[in-house]
Amino acid sequence: MITQQLKVTILGKGITTKVTNTEAYNLYLQAKQLQTPRSYNNLTNSEKLIRQSIAIDSTYAPSWALLSDIIYRITFNYMKLPLEKGIPLGKQAAVKAIDLDRQYAFAYAALSDFNVAEWDFESSERNFKQALQFAPENAEIIRRAAGKFMDLGKKAEAIALLKKAIDLDPLNYLSYFNLSLFYLWNKQIDEAEESLKKFLLMFPDAGFAHNTMGQILLTKGDYKNALLEIEKDDDPFWNLNRKAMVVYAMGNKIDADALLKKHIDNYGSNSWPNIAHVYAFRGEKDEAFKWLELAYDHKDASLLEILNYPEMESLWGDPRWNKFINKLGLPKDHGFHLD
Repeated sequence: MITQQLKVTILGKGITTKVTNTEAYNLYLQAKQLQTPRSYNNLTNSEKLIRQSIAIDSTYAPSWALLSDIIYRITFNYMKLPLEKGIPLGKQAAVKAIDLDRQYAFAYAALSDFNVAEWDFESSERNFKQALQFAPENAEIIRRAAGKFMDLGKKAEAIALLKKAIDLDPLNYLSYFNLSLFYLWNKQIDEAEESLKKFLLMFPDAGFAHNTMGQILLTKGDYKNALLEIEKDDDPFWNLNRKAMVVYAMGNKIDADALLKKHIDNYGSNSWPNIAHVYAFRGEKDEAFKWLELAYDHKDASLLEILNYPEMESLWGDPRWNKFINKLGLPKDHGFHLD
């Protein structure tokens, strides 16, 4: 009975799957719990645990779906796996989960993520509709559906879905973090700060959340406190990325140029959209479009998120903007700005 109750709590409303080996299931729970707060160290530890679980029992669909999600985050959130390795590994894990349980919603959600990574928007939509069909009232599935809308530039719809997810599960604090991002990208700055503070109450040491608070304070013009928040994030990539923008906003172009050069030297081989973001923030259109084109050439799916950032508005009105958006192969009803 205790194991069954834990399963309902971890998997969420509307999600059921067969009971697995107790030892393997306990490892799965430990791996799942490491997902919040997110950090690269937590992800690597989570990956070790879930692989141990799979080694004991390779027939449990949620373990494979979780492995797929971990690989996605390591590849796209932390850029620790090259796309040519991360995409097939993550997709393979998602397909394995579906093979084991044809009605497991999270498996279809995971596969949908990798469909987007392959720029296969039709398959992504089909698989996520399957996820929603099997778990229409599951807060986590709805939260991930919100992300799918945001990937298509549909900010208002994404925010509405995320609010619904919070109504269904107000104790899932990751939803408050995601909502703060969505508000930030929709230029609802006060709402973004309020939502992020709710997350930080539960996870005060989450470096990525402090980094996001730094971005919010940067938008508000509070550069000094923005830097203080960013310094609480020990992830070298995101620390450098955000700091390059804050220092530029403070008017220290020499130091900002040095930070941007370091960013490119260290991460220019796989963080094309993020570098485009910095250049767009600086209003340097030629460089911004150059790095956007590199992101497109490499089919980097994180490009879709970055196109939502308010700083990208500096590229609106340039004839290259419409041309770029139109060649992405997005569904006709996408929400990205066109001049």
